[in-house]
Amino acid sequence: MKFSKATYVIAIITVILLGITVWATIQADRQRAKEIRLDQDIITAIKSGDAEKISALFTEGISFYTPSGGSDGNRKEAIKNLQSFFDQHSFVKFTQERVMQGEPASRTYLQGKLVTKDKIYRLDASIYNNKIEQLDISHLEE
Repeated sequence: MKFSKATYVIAIITVILLGITVWATIQADRQRAKEIRLDQDIITAIKSGDAEKISALFTEGISFYTPSGGSDGNRKEAIKNLQSFFDQHSFVKFTQERVMQGEPASRTYLQGKLVTKDKIYRLDASIYNNKIEQLDISHLEE
């Protein structure tokens, strides 16, 4: 079977366009990954399991919830509840699972596993301008 020059040109153009499409998709994914910025102080504080370091990053109107209760909009109560949680459940480690960009761009959502000596918990945090505005610790259903 014999192909004309036009067929070869069309095939080459198709391959080039496909390559450009793949390259552009990879570049867009890399750019999105760069745009999701999460202050490493927050991750470091959570990984430390130190209630004082974590609560230093709370907003004044923080919402904080654990399986045993919570506080809505009261920073002092949230600090007390977080300390109580860590007193009752000895911290082992935190594993970051997912970081998602929110709207506006200064809002970020963090999900991960909080491992204590007695149980594994799911941690969900809403972060705005590098301050924790909501922190939920719940039993992990496995």
